[in-house]
Amino acid sequence: MHYKFKNIMKHLLILTSLILAACFNLTAQTDAIKPGVTNIEIGYSHGYMQHEYDYYGLDIAHSYHANPHFSTGLGIGLHNYAWGFPGRFENNVVLPIYLDFRYYPLTKKFAPYALVKGGYSFRLFEEVGVFAQTGIGLKYNYSSSNSLFLNMTYGIQKFKSSYYYKYDYRYIKALGLAIGWSFR
Repeated sequence: MHYKFKNIMKHLLILTSLILAACFNLTAQTDAIKPGVTNIEIGYSHGYMQHEYDYYGLDIAHSYHANPHFSTGLGIGLHNYAWGFPGRFENNVVLPIYLDFRYYPLTKKFAPYALVKGGYSFRLFEEVGVFAQTGIGLKYNYSSSNSLFLNMTYGIQKFKSSYYYKYDYRYIKALGLAIGWSFR
């Protein structure tokens, strides 16, 4: 099982490298769009199913646009997990580092988009595990270099709980809602 996971991660890393290389090459060939964009978002996710950890967090991603419809970049977050609401927040702060992919089918003032985030999370001096989210959103472009957005996500986080599961690893599944600001 461990070998299978490493093999999948190796293939994902190779695919991501190829996508990033293509994005940088395409961006270098066009001067019509500003390639760099920073997304800052705050959100809340509600855990469901067997492992009901909720979390709130802050995410910052810097992305490059291959064209007006596709961006990819690197993001970092600060997420605080709790069992129940308002919950216990005992040593459950994690730092996910991830790749951020976004697809914008329209380039209008109000435009929908799809997103995928994938990476790994850490705690102070301790690895936590795989972090992944997928979702849809709506973006409001209020100027040529600024926009506001709202997205809904489904995510998983491999998590080692120090409170409820007594150091047992679990996959937390959560539905989330986030608001944010993009600027160039």
